[in-house]
Amino acid sequence: MGGLLKATIFVCITLVSFHSSIALECLTCTWYSPSTNKECYDATPSLSSACPYPADFPVYCQTSMILHDGLLTSITRGCQLATGDQDLSSDVMPADDECVTSYTGTSDVTTATCYFSSGTNNSNTQVSANLKLCDIDCGPNGQCDYISGECACNTAFTGSNCTTGVAPDPESFMTCIQCDGDVTGASCETKTTGTNCPNPSHKFCSTTETTTYDPNGNEVRRVIVKGCETTYIATNQCAFSSRSDNLNVNDIEYTCISTCDTNNCNTWTPTGLTTVKQPLQCVICNSVDNANCKTETTRSYCPSSATYCDATVVYYLSENNDVRYQVDPYVSIISVTRGCATQPVTAQCTTTAVNDQPNLKKVTCQQTCLSDGCNVGWPARPLCSQCNSTLSTRCFQSPAPPSSCQQPYHEFCTIQDKNRNKYSDTSNTFGYRRTIVRGCSYNNIGNDCVDVNYGDVTLINCNKTCTTNNCNLGSVKDSATSLHHVSFTSLVALISAMMLVS
Repeated sequence: MGGLLKATIFVCITLVSFHSSIALECLTCTWYSPSTNKECYDATPSLSSACPYPADFPVYCQTSMILHDGLLTSITRGCQLATGDQDLSSDVMPADDECVTSYTGTSDVTTATCYFSSGTNNSNTQVSANLKLCDIDCGPNGQCDYISGECACNTAFTGSNCTTGVAPDPESFMTCIQCDGDVTGASCETKTTGTNCPNPSHKFCSTTETTTYDPNGNEVRRVIVKGCETTYIATNQCAFSSRSDNLNVNDIEYTCISTCDTNNCNTWTPTGLTTVKQPLQCVICNSVDNANCKTETTRSYCPSSATYCDATVVYYLSENNDVRYQVDPYVSIISVTRGCATQPVTAQCTTTAVNDQPNLKKVTCQQTCLSDGCNVGWPARPLCSQCNSTLSTRCFQSPAPPSSCQQPYHEFCTIQDKNRNKYSDTSNTFGYRRTIVRGCSYNNIGNDCVDVNYGDVTLINCNKTCTTNNCNLGSVKDSATSLHHVSFTSLVALISAMMLVS
C-alpha cells in the first residue's frame, strides 16, 4: 500500500472571498513548456470565458502550476468545481493557496502542484512570478513551499532547512479507524470508532478492500483493512494484481483503496467510482425559440435539483390507408421540448383523436433518462442502424452505429435482406447480388423469409422488425416461410426495398 507515492500538503494562508454564480468568468487556457502559448503564460485578459456551471454549484477560478524539481512545466487556468478539487475534506473553495509535493520511489524527480483559488471574475491571473524558490536546500526532512519561498518541514522537524528534530505533540496524532478483517472479521467493514495513529507522521487514514476471484469470476475471499498512512495513495481507486499468497496462481486480486486526511474519515468502503457531485448536463431547448431543437445536441448544465434529462415531442399524424402509393404517414410537428427534470416519466407515446377527423391523430411522446446529453433524438422511439449496401460494404459486416430516426413516428427498427443464401449466412449467392437495408419504419414489416426463385437457384428475402435500441444490428435469423405467410404491408415494404437497392 505505502511507498508508491509521498505527498505533503503545505499551506500559505491567504484569505479570499467566495463567490458562486453562473455568471462567474475565469481565464481559461493551458500552457506547457516549451509551448508558444504566451497568452496563457502571461494571463492575457482576452482568455476570459463564462463558467458553464449552474448557480447553485460552488465554482471558483483556479490557477494550477506544476513544477518538476523547481522547474515550471505547465500552467492551467479555468473554472473549478469545489466538489471536485484537490481539497479532499471540503466541498467549498479552499481558503488558502497551497502546493502539493509528491515523488515516486523509483524516481528522483520531485513534482509540486501549486493551486491558487479566487472567487471573483477573471481573478486567476497568477503567473510564474507568484512562485518563490527556496534559497536553501530543504533536505530529506522537508520540501520547498513555492508559495512562501520557505521550507515546509515534515512532522517532527523544524528549522529553516528542516534539520532540527522536535518532540511530537500528542495533540498532533491523527485519529483513524484501525482494524484488520483477517483478524476481526466482518465487523471491520462497519467499524466507525477511531483511535490515535501510532506515529505523528501518519497524516492520512485509509480503507483497503481486497477481493480474490477464481478464473470463473467467483469470489474466493474478501478482506477489509482500515488504518493509518504516512502518504497519500488515492482518493478512491481500484486495480488488479496477482494473488499475494500464491495459493492459486490462476486467481486474481482486485484491490480498492481510499485515502483521506481528516480524523476518522475512513468509515466507508472504496468502490473505484467517483463520489464527486457533478451537475447533470442535458440538451435544453424548445422548438418555439430554437428551430433546430429537433436535432439539437448541445448540452447545458442543470440545477442541482435535476436528476433527469427529458424530451417531449407533439405532432399531428395523418395515416394512409392505401400503402401502394404512400407507405409512410404524413406528419406535422407541433412542438419539441428538451430540458432537465426532477422526476422520471414513463417512456411512452399517447394518441388522441382530432375533432371529427377519422384519419387525423395528435401524438405526444415523452421520455426521461439519467446520463449526460441523453435526451437527444425522438423520445420513446428506438435508435436504429441506418444503411443500405452490398455484401462487400460495411452495412452487412460492420453496419452504421444506431442513431435517431428521421421522423418521430418511426417506432420500429428493421432489416431487409435480399438474395440471401437459403441454407447458410454466406456470401455464396450464385452470382446474384445480395443487398441489405437497415433502417426505421412506421410499419411492422414482420419477421419472415420468402423464397425467391431464379431458375434452378433458390435464394431468400428476409425481414426483421424490432423495437429496442440497437436491435437491427447483426443478421436476420433463418426462418423461411412461404410467400402467402407474409402480410400485405410486409410485402409492400419488401418490394419497396428491392426497388430501392436494385
